[in-house]
Amino acid sequence: MKRALCILLFVSHMVHAMHEACREGNVAEVAKLLASNPEQLTEMKNGGLPIHCAAYGGSPDVIKLVLDAKPELVNEPDARGNVPFNHVFMAIADWQAKVRTKGVVETILMMGILQQRSPSQEFKDAQEKKMKSFKATIQLFIERGAQLDKRNDNENTWDEMPGVDKGWITYARSIKSLQNE
Repeated sequence: MKRALCILLFVSHMVHAMHEACREGNVAEVAKLLASNPEQLTEMKNGGLPIHCAAYGGSPDVIKLVLDAKPELVNEPDARGNVPFNHVFMAIADWQAKVRTKGVVETILMMGILQQRSPSQEFKDAQEKKMKSFKATIQLFIERGAQLDKRNDNENTWDEMPGVDKGWITYARSIKSLQNE
């Protein structure tokens, strides 16, 4: 009985480790975990698969690893009906909210000095890097056959996700239309 419990805990940790590595964009760790057991990619944890974590994390390199190992996961829904492509747009909405919040916080902090400080170069560089990563992620999912008309349990598609700037939706549609030409 103890041995079975130890094996269960070890397997559970491996599954959690795969989800975490995918969300964090840790290419080396995902590759290592895939080499030990590619079936981890089909294990649900908290209602989602590692591909959902990878999509939310926005690392095209991790997404490539996962989809190269299990291409059929490109349109696999999570427990709430969201396909991986939807997770990209959830991440964009969350990221945009954080950026807006950081701008408000910086303004409030600077009000005591009565002059507005522009965002640091480090902050601008991080924003630019994240934007490039999301663009590459969107393009990758479209190239790999993401079905853009899948609705989740709330009856939303990716382009109806609350909080997503319409510029991202236009970008994704333009990539899709270029692919169809």
